[in-house]
Amino acid sequence: MEKAHRLVLKHIKSGKVLARKLEEDLKQYGLNRSEYTFLGYLDTYGRQPIQVMTSFLDLTSGTMTYLVNKLIKKEYVERIQSVEDKRIFYVYLTELGKAFFDNMSVKHLEYVDKMISRVLGEEEKNTLGQL
Repeated sequence: MEKAHRLVLKHIKSGKVLARKLEEDLKQYGLNRSEYTFLGYLDTYGRQPIQVMTSFLDLTSGTMTYLVNKLIKKEYVERIQSVEDKRIFYVYLTELGKAFFDNMSVKHLEYVDKMISRVLGEEEKNTLGQL
Protein backbone atom coordinates (compact mmCIF):
# COMPACT_ATOMS: atom_id res chain seq x y z
CA MET A 1 0.00 0.00 0.00
CA GLU A 2 2.77 2.43 0.94
CA LYS A 3 4.69 1.54 -2.22
CA ALA A 4 1.65 2.37 -4.37
CA HIS A 5 1.22 5.68 -2.54
CA ARG A 6 4.86 6.65 -3.17
CA LEU A 7 4.49 5.66 -6.82
CA VAL A 8 1.45 7.93 -7.20
CA LEU A 9 3.24 10.83 -5.50
CA LYS A 10 6.29 10.40 -7.76
CA HIS A 11 4.00 10.32 -10.80
CA ILE A 12 2.28 13.54 -9.71
CA LYS A 13 5.59 15.28 -9.05
CA SER A 14 7.13 14.20 -12.35
CA GLY A 15 3.93 15.26 -14.14
CA LYS A 16 4.27 18.75 -12.67
CA VAL A 17 7.92 18.97 -13.68
CA LEU A 18 7.09 17.77 -17.19
CA ALA A 19 4.21 20.27 -17.51
CA ARG A 20 6.50 23.13 -16.41
CA LYS A 21 9.20 22.13 -18.92
CA LEU A 22 6.64 21.89 -21.72
CA GLU A 23 5.23 25.32 -20.83
CA GLU A 24 8.75 26.75 -20.95
CA ASP A 25 9.33 25.26 -24.39
CA LEU A 26 6.01 26.61 -25.70
CA LYS A 27 6.88 30.12 -24.48
CA GLN A 28 9.60 30.42 -27.12
CA TYR A 29 6.83 30.14 -29.73
CA GLY A 30 4.65 32.69 -27.94
CA LEU A 31 2.10 30.07 -26.89
CA ASN A 32 0.73 28.62 -23.70
CA ARG A 33 -0.60 25.08 -23.28
CA SER A 34 -4.23 26.02 -24.04
CA GLU A 35 -3.25 27.85 -27.23
CA TYR A 36 -1.08 24.93 -28.36
CA THR A 37 -3.86 22.41 -27.66
CA PHE A 38 -6.39 24.65 -29.42
CA LEU A 39 -4.24 25.00 -32.55
CA GLY A 40 -3.48 21.28 -32.51
CA TYR A 41 -7.16 20.39 -32.33
CA LEU A 42 -7.96 22.66 -35.27
CA ASP A 43 -5.00 21.26 -37.21
CA THR A 44 -6.32 17.73 -36.66
CA TYR A 45 -10.08 18.25 -37.04
CA GLY A 46 -10.41 21.41 -39.13
CA ARG A 47 -13.05 24.10 -38.69
CA GLN A 48 -14.90 23.69 -35.39
CA PRO A 49 -17.76 25.39 -33.55
CA ILE A 50 -16.37 27.44 -30.67
CA GLN A 51 -18.75 25.60 -28.31
CA VAL A 52 -17.03 22.30 -29.17
CA MET A 53 -13.63 23.83 -28.47
CA THR A 54 -14.89 25.24 -25.15
CA SER A 55 -16.02 21.78 -24.09
CA PHE A 56 -12.87 20.04 -25.37
CA LEU A 57 -10.54 22.41 -23.51
CA ASP A 58 -12.84 22.55 -20.47
CA LEU A 59 -12.82 26.35 -20.45
CA THR A 60 -15.48 28.91 -19.64
CA SER A 61 -16.99 30.80 -22.56
CA GLY A 62 -15.28 34.00 -21.35
CA THR A 63 -11.87 32.33 -21.26
CA MET A 64 -12.51 30.81 -24.68
CA THR A 65 -13.43 34.22 -26.11
CA TYR A 66 -10.17 35.63 -24.72
CA LEU A 67 -8.18 32.72 -26.18
CA VAL A 68 -9.81 32.99 -29.62
CA ASN A 69 -9.31 36.76 -29.71
CA LYS A 70 -5.63 36.32 -28.83
CA LEU A 71 -5.14 33.83 -31.65
CA ILE A 72 -7.07 36.05 -34.08
CA LYS A 73 -4.77 38.94 -33.16
CA LYS A 74 -1.77 36.73 -33.98
CA GLU A 75 -3.53 35.89 -37.27
CA TYR A 76 -3.40 32.13 -36.55
CA VAL A 77 -7.19 31.62 -36.59
CA GLU A 78 -10.31 33.26 -37.95
CA ARG A 79 -13.85 33.20 -36.60
CA ILE A 80 -16.93 33.07 -38.81
CA GLN A 81 -20.63 33.03 -38.00
CA SER A 82 -22.78 30.15 -39.20
CA VAL A 83 -25.10 31.04 -42.05
CA GLU A 84 -27.67 28.47 -40.88
CA ASP A 85 -27.66 29.38 -37.17
CA LYS A 86 -26.48 32.86 -36.22
CA ARG A 87 -25.83 31.69 -32.64
CA ILE A 88 -23.00 29.43 -33.78
CA PHE A 89 -19.49 30.66 -34.53
CA TYR A 90 -16.81 28.55 -36.14
CA VAL A 91 -13.08 28.93 -35.79
CA TYR A 92 -10.44 27.63 -38.17
CA LEU A 93 -6.70 27.86 -38.82
CA THR A 94 -5.54 30.49 -41.27
CA GLU A 95 -2.78 29.63 -43.73
CA LEU A 96 -0.36 31.49 -41.47
CA GLY A 97 -1.66 29.57 -38.45
CA LYS A 98 -1.34 26.24 -40.22
CA ALA A 99 2.22 26.98 -41.38
CA PHE A 100 3.18 28.25 -37.91
CA PHE A 101 1.69 25.23 -36.14
CA ASP A 102 3.17 22.70 -38.55
CA ASN A 103 6.64 24.22 -38.12
CA MET A 104 6.60 24.71 -34.36
CA SER A 105 4.86 21.46 -33.46
CA VAL A 106 7.58 19.39 -35.13
CA LYS A 107 10.21 21.15 -33.03
CA HIS A 108 8.10 20.97 -29.87
CA LEU A 109 7.44 17.25 -30.29
CA GLU A 110 11.16 16.63 -30.89
CA TYR A 111 11.83 18.46 -27.62
CA VAL A 112 9.24 16.31 -25.82
CA ASP A 113 10.69 13.10 -27.24
CA LYS A 114 14.25 14.12 -26.36
CA MET A 115 13.23 15.05 -22.82
CA ILE A 116 11.39 11.78 -22.21
CA SER A 117 14.08 9.67 -23.90
CA ARG A 118 16.64 10.99 -21.41
CA VAL A 119 14.91 9.11 -18.60
CA LEU A 120 12.95 6.30 -20.29
CA GLY A 121 13.89 3.57 -22.71
CA GLU A 122 11.59 2.40 -25.51
CA GLU A 123 10.05 -0.39 -23.45
CA GLU A 124 9.46 1.98 -20.52
CA LYS A 125 7.83 4.54 -22.84
CA ASN A 126 5.52 1.81 -24.15
CA THR A 127 4.63 0.75 -20.61
CA LEU A 128 3.98 4.35 -19.57
CA GLY A 129 1.77 4.81 -22.61
CA GLN A 130 -0.26 1.77 -21.64
CA LEU A 131 -0.63 3.01 -18.07
